[in-house]
Amino acid sequence: MPRILLSAAHVSTLVLNDLGMDYSKPKGAAQLPLPGPFLATPERIDRLQSTDVDGMKDSYVAKCKASSTKPFCNDERSKGSSSTSTS
Repeated sequence: MPRILLSAAHVSTLVLNDLGMDYSKPKGAAQLPLPGPFLATPERIDRLQSTDVDGMKDSYVAKCKASSTKPFCNDERSKGSSSTSTS
């Protein structure tokens, strides 16, 4: 939960800035910077807004369908037969 609140504190400053509203950065956001993957920069927000979600979904579904037609890595085990022998 603290990570969610902290990321919201960082993102809210970008949103309020875009809306042209006066704000002060929350103390927690100033004291605790987010790790790299969680940083919300204007460039990342622009990239997220311009992403073709339907295209990504269609590509993912196509990959999953193609993968579902392939045999399992260990087909013997998936069928329940034992391919190992005990000596």
